[in-house]
Amino acid sequence: MREISKGNDMRRDTKKCGAAVVLCFGLIANYAHAAEDSYPAHEVAVATGVAWNDSKSANFAGIEYEYRKNASWGFGGLYETTWRGFDLEIVAAQVNYYPTQDWRLFAGAGVDRKLKVRKNKALARFGAGYLIPVGKVVITPLLYIDWVEDNSTVTYLGFSVGFHL
Repeated sequence: MREISKGNDMRRDTKKCGAAVVLCFGLIANYAHAAEDSYPAHEVAVATGVAWNDSKSANFAGIEYEYRKNASWGFGGLYETTWRGFDLEIVAAQVNYYPTQDWRLFAGAGVDRKLKVRKNKALARFGAGYLIPVGKVVITPLLYIDWVEDNSTVTYLGFSVGFHL
């Protein structure tokens, strides 16, 4: 019984940590310089897709916040979870670079939390997305790779739907 309680406590702590990361970036953004008028300063996005590692695959879903500093740079935080294959949660901070109006390249660092074995491992994330604006919504096909501390890699293919605030 206590084992189940520990697992629930760990999940609750991870979710609180993810919410705190997003909240902190939001508070920082309120005091930072305003973004250019043609680039909304704040965006919240939900993402979903498929992740795979070696021969295993899993579904993923997450939420991301970005503060867009200017036409070329943004920063933010994210929380993701996977299921049906390998159960893990990710909390990370990332920097976004926009080489053109349509492309986003990003790099980040965070924690990969394996839920079944209760281990936290550092990760580095790199990826790209192509922005498709539809009014105040941005649909972005995504591809990214996580390099995890135990020398494993997890590849993600999916899309996000972002909302400008």
